[in-house]
Amino acid sequence: DGHTAGIIPGVYSKEDFDARYQGDRYAEEFEAIDKGTFPFRVTTTLSFMRDAVDVAFFYVQGEKKAEALRAVIAAEGSVYDTPARVMHDMKKAFVFTDIL
Repeated sequence: DGHTAGIIPGVYSKEDFDARYQGDRYAEEFEAIDKGTFPFRVTTTLSFMRDAVDVAFFYVQGEKKAEALRAVIAAEGSVYDTPARVMHDMKKAFVFTDIL
């Protein structure tokens, strides 16, 4: 689905997504519904990934993730639809994969 760091596409409206993950804060709480015993979690924001991360490594494994990886590395797209596209705006990002 193109998620990264617990930032899942399609959970919030575009306005709420931008307020949570693209504002001034570097961390955000969220509820991972149906994700086990501890659904309340904290993640970094897209702002943090752009501003404070010098090097990032993205690991994508398994053919079932090929479509999402294509969306992540495509020339066009948005972080709202595919949060892992933040890699295009990061200082340095590497993708390791067994697909494509």
